[in-house]
Amino acid sequence: MFHARLEDLPKETTFEGTYRRTGVVTDHAFLSFAWVDAGFGAEWEEGEPFPNMHSHDHDQLMVQISGEQEMVVGEQSLHFQAGEVLYIPSQMIHGGRPIGDEPSFAIEVFAPIRTDYLYIAEHQLAQDAPPRQLDGSRIDIRSKAEAMTQVLGDSELPHLR
Repeated sequence: MFHARLEDLPKETTFEGTYRRTGVVTDHAFLSFAWVDAGFGAEWEEGEPFPNMHSHDHDQLMVQISGEQEMVVGEQSLHFQAGEVLYIPSQMIHGGRPIGDEPSFAIEVFAPIRTDYLYIAEHQLAQDAPPRQLDGSRIDIRSKAEAMTQVLGDSELPHLR
């Protein structure tokens, strides 16, 4: 189980501060919450392919929560608005950018799990882990007995519990 306020989750910021995202992982899917500033991609030439066109091995379901996006999926161009859902099959080339004056907020669901995105869900995956040191390492200060109790308690093998 994982429970948190979306606004409290740490976010990755990229593309000169215009794109922010965080993530949550389930047993079989990865959810990405993406905020994109209005004007992201505004310098891209009209009528030219978007520089962010890409594909991946994952099915992708997008839910546009607020704002609007110009999306290209395969050969189709579409206006993606708040309240709409878009399914992008695995290996389908796609890309997009916000349009209008309002930032875009979308939830993206990837299945199977995008392992290359797991780092943006570290807040969830490392929920009970010791805090990171300055060099990124972790030091577990629990006693051996405490640590083993957790390891054995998490085991599905009955003879180890």
